[in-house]
Amino acid sequence: MNNNVIAISRFQGTIEWDKVKEDGVSMAFSRLGEGETYIDPTFSENFRKSRVAGIPSGAWHIFRAKSSTPEAQARTIVNTLKEAGFTNKDAFAFEVNNKVGSNKTATKNEMANNLYHLIQHIIDSDLPICPITYTSKPILIPGRTALHGNCMMISFGK
Repeated sequence: MNNNVIAISRFQGTIEWDKVKEDGVSMAFSRLGEGETYIDPTFSENFRKSRVAGIPSGAWHIFRAKSSTPEAQARTIVNTLKEAGFTNKDAFAFEVNNKVGSNKTATKNEMANNLYHLIQHIIDSDLPICPITYTSKPILIPGRTALHGNCMMISFGK
């Protein structure tokens, strides 16, 4: 099985999806946005066109611990994924970085608690979703499990 996965956003410009498919990419994660208010302007197009090219789709979102509430981020994520036609065949990931933006001033407890509540809001929505979270440092979700390394599955799924 081919494991060439790409993550794309507005920074890559216009994507030639047929060429990406020819190059053997097996999955494409399109950046949904960041926090509550920022939606990547290329998200919907990239998410849709990767599917049209026959490349399995995923979406990724940058978690913000302090500048957006978990509830507000969840609303933005769920609504944007619904509009894009997200299904149980698609993947979803959070990027958690405690060294950028308002996350730099967040405590470990703020990071862990807000991420936990965000994940719960997403799981409790009517989307068929089980988030993957990747983080630059280990964090502990209170009463649950440690998140560590480059990529792990949070197994709260539906």
